[in-house]
Amino acid sequence: MDAVGYALIKSDFTTKNTGALDPKSFTKQPVRVMDFAKDGGVLVMNPEGTAIAMFDAEDVRCSFKATISSGYVMPPDLEITEQFLYMSRCMSRKGGYPSILRNMVVTASLHKNVFNDSVLWQKQ
Repeated sequence: MDAVGYALIKSDFTTKNTGALDPKSFTKQPVRVMDFAKDGGVLVMNPEGTAIAMFDAEDVRCSFKATISSGYVMPPDLEITEQFLYMSRCMSRKGGYPSILRNMVVTASLHKNVFNDSVLWQKQ
């Protein structure tokens, strides 16, 4: 099961049946979304990758859809060839694509509620 985006869960969530032993572990930092519900709810994996839980739409502070492959956060709905082109473009940029840049892309995207990789392509 691949992640399809990221989300921030409110610390004062009201969802009663999350499915996780410790649902508070999902509120400390961005979590990977495994599936988006039509009503805005999410099925997420905790940051450690040890548990999954469901949260209703009103408990999601912000989220965005993306393609996530080989440690790269990419625009959503890319075909496999487009994914390879995007990854090669990221690898060839000055400074590469370290985890700090991945985290910056996730944070910028959560801030805008839509995938945003403009931080990667700023004038260096």
